[in-house]
Amino acid sequence: MATKSDNVEKAKAWFDVIWNRKQIERLDEFAGEGSIAHLEEGDFKTKDVFEAMHEHFVETFPDVRVEIEDTLADGDNVVVRWKSTATHTGHGYGLAPTQKAVTARGMTWMRFEGGKIAEGWDCWNLGGMLEKLRQ
Repeated sequence: MATKSDNVEKAKAWFDVIWNRKQIERLDEFAGEGSIAHLEEGDFKTKDVFEAMHEHFVETFPDVRVEIEDTLADGDNVVVRWKSTATHTGHGYGLAPTQKAVTARGMTWMRFEGGKIAEGWDCWNLGGMLEKLRQ
């Protein structure tokens, strides 16, 4: 059985491996079968849909980096407060590359089952960030 500490380490590793290292092929190490990601763009209930969303984001912001600012854990729940930085150098989200640097802060609430993310909720303003790129 995974402990609260194990879940915090797994949550931190998620951001490092999946987002900073961009090793989406390791998704199964973090997310269980039937995991659900609740994002601004909608709910992603299958691995293929999440992988496509991840690919689109990373193609648009290839140098994205996520820094963990703090975590809070209670039982099987871990909340991560993070800051991301990136440069808009790729085509995506209906925008040609602007070469603008962007910073976003957000929080991700993860619920773990058996040492894997069963459900996750992201809270950050992707729409606002994209609107700034249009200006």
